[in-house]
Amino acid sequence: MRTMPMKSANPEMPVAPGFSPLMEDVIEREGLPVVMAEELDAFCAGRGVVALLFMGDHERLVESDDLAIIAPELAMAFEGAFSLAVVARVSERPLQQRFRFTAYPAMVFLREGGYLGAIERLLNWDDYLARIGEILRAEPHEPPPFRMPGKAGEKVTAGAGAPAGGGRAKPATRITFSGGGAAGDAKREEGGNG
Repeated sequence: MRTMPMKSANPEMPVAPGFSPLMEDVIEREGLPVVMAEELDAFCAGRGVVALLFMGDHERLVESDDLAIIAPELAMAFEGAFSLAVVARVSERPLQQRFRFTAYPAMVFLREGGYLGAIERLLNWDDYLARIGEILRAEPHEPPPFRMPGKAGEKVTAGAGAPAGGGRAKPATRITFSGGGAAGDAKREEGGNG
């Protein structure tokens, strides 16, 4: 098992590229391990509950630095109920697919490698306390399916339309455009063949 140290033997090439300077400081000050996707299962073995921090692109998401400050405070508030680890930037997308969350920054909680839950974006302090409490009481389970965008008020998930007990899935909904393809000319058809 190899976690990424913050100090590189070659100062020209950082070992954990892509983190903000603030996140690098937090990693170093708190001694947080930076883990790669291929090492995650071995890393989690025997550690109890681990909260993985998915920071995202700090240049686009100012909330990433907020999570860098909040996460160690949350770990202290829960008095050792979970430890923190930071996901290496190059491993964020593969692990996002595995744990099926849709927004950054995110915290994904695992018990002995089994998925407990995720918190996407930032929450108010009291909401963090309540949500983490719920997550820590959960049993390991499969991550929820990805939520895909649909029309307003419609919840669409990956695999939607398949009967619960197996069998044939409901035919897909097809959106067709007539005329010049203006949005007002769109028509919804049920039962299209793809």
